[in-house]
Amino acid sequence: MALPRIDALPGYAAAATPAPLRKLLGFWSILRRYPIIPLAIVMVVMILPAIFAPLIAPHPPRKGDLQQRLVPPFWVDAKISSLRAVDEINRADLSRQITLTDAQALIDEGKARVQSGSDTVSSGDRVIKLKTIVAETPPGGGSPDEIALKDAQSLVERGKLRVIGGGPATEGSQVEEITAPAGSINHFLGTDKVGRDIASRIIYGSRISIVVAAIAIFIAGTIGTALGISAGFFGTWLDALIMRAVDVSLSIPIILLALVLVAALGASFATVITVLVLLLWAHYARMARGVTLSVRSADFIARARVAGASNARIMLRHIFPNVFNSLVVLATLQVGFVIVIESTLSFLGAGIPRPNPAWGLMVADGRELIVSHWWVAFFPGMTIMLVVLSMNLMGDWLRDRLDPKQRQV
Repeated sequence: MALPRIDALPGYAAAATPAPLRKLLGFWSILRRYPIIPLAIVMVVMILPAIFAPLIAPHPPRKGDLQQRLVPPFWVDAKISSLRAVDEINRADLSRQITLTDAQALIDEGKARVQSGSDTVSSGDRVIKLKTIVAETPPGGGSPDEIALKDAQSLVERGKLRVIGGGPATEGSQVEEITAPAGSINHFLGTDKVGRDIASRIIYGSRISIVVAAIAIFIAGTIGTALGISAGFFGTWLDALIMRAVDVSLSIPIILLALVLVAALGASFATVITVLVLLLWAHYARMARGVTLSVRSADFIARARVAGASNARIMLRHIFPNVFNSLVVLATLQVGFVIVIESTLSFLGAGIPRPNPAWGLMVADGRELIVSHWWVAFFPGMTIMLVVLSMNLMGDWLRDRLDPKQRQV
């Protein structure tokens, strides 16, 4: 009799696998089985900020400070006005270039410095001109390399100048011109073009997204499910009428409908809800009708008729529970869809009106600044992407868990 291979014996794989690796594999299997990461993202990015927005938002979402406009995220350093050292000046770009000879002369006189910190300048280096703070400048205007103490202190406070070596602006100190401010931990994700804190607006924007999604899906789900069950249960002319209405609803361009309603009613919260309900109810009606048709001729429905149950009781107590699982899955999947549609409408000016902190509005405010001030549109757009992707993954997982066919696999 042939002996079995050792790697085929029971428990061999577990014994041969190190304990830390087994724990890691077990943790990985949990991550694959349950949507822990998408759920954590939704909780951290959307739900918890919406609940505790007044407590965790560092600034009011609608209040701006023009002196703090377009402040970058906290890890971005300030941009210093500089010239590029070249062997020969290109006349097409005179204001941004300086010859190597002139640059070295300024460095030797202490009126400039090389951005890299070197004592000698080479072709292609960035040269920063310095100004010396003096008590007062002559009435006719002093040297371009000097600045009055009072003016220097004002510009330093406004973030337009920076004192070399740090410290306050005093007579004899040297300063350099700042073309773009450095990031501040006070506005850790930066500010927009009117000085409003982006992190605070994202936090408060989660409230708008949750409220819009909840109200629109609840109203559309209620109307669509009721009409779909009625169409599937009664059939005949009622089924044909409701399904033709579904076809018409699904064929209407959503953007055109939104623009028409905005022109008639004006951009408002109610207009967004109306557009979303008109868009979504048909999906619930079609889904509910399909499930109803599949269970209408089942034995438990026939027994309910024999027992004298009314049509309303049959639809509510016997058909609706069979629709509920599919209803929950569809609603979960459509949360992300609703957020994208609401953001799109706000982006186009047909959604939530300004100055409300809607994510789509924030992206729209930053579209003209995407090259020079990328953070204005990047962080709201990233928030939309994370929430929508997480909700879609959770909806897929919920569909697999609630679908009997998937559970049998």
